Amino acid sequence: MKYYKILMADKSENDIVGHCANDYGIGYDALCQGKEFLNWNDAFMFYYNKNEGDIPTDYLANDKGWFLISENLKELLEGMRVACQYFNIPIIEAVTNTPLNPYYGANILQMVDALCLDASEYSTMTVKKSTDVFHNIKKFAVHASKLNGIDVFKLATGSVFPIFVSQRFKDEVRKRNLTGMDFQEIRVVPY
Repeated sequence: MKYYKILMADKSENDIVGHCANDYGIGYDALCQGKEFLNWNDAFMFYYNKNEGDIPTDYLANDKGWFLISENLKELLEGMRVACQYFNIPIIEAVTNTPLNPYYGANILQMVDALCLDASEYSTMTVKKSTDVFHNIKKFAVHASKLNGIDVFKLATGSVFPIFVSQRFKDEVRKRNLTGMDFQEIRVVPY
């Protein structure tokens, strides 16, 4: 099966971009690490200005870099039984205070130890006075044998890595005409 790194689609000039006015101490990586998040603040919201863009996408661009999703995309993830936390996040038009339909911060919890560095394209960085080595991965490769048909996952490597999806997920996105996403195919190594 083919797998893809999910990307934010190139923004059209009328797409909404959510902006955080107060993060209530919720860090930018809170919903990006693949770990359960327990300190959510229900007062959190994003704002947008309709004069800067008024088209809501199913994967909504935002200044936190979170997987901010519509009800339709949430239904797809739930139907595929993706391990995920969902946080209701109001998206408010800044001038009129009009809310959009429900949006959710999706925290993907399905972590898989499937990274194949041998077949990935990356550079290595070391920190001075440390033994830590960091990999800047340009093109990902994964071991097929470790995926077992999983449709949505993050790599269990201790870093904040992107979300990866199966061909099935991509096909469902296209079938349902969900917006705001592009897909970059990654290499799948059979062993």
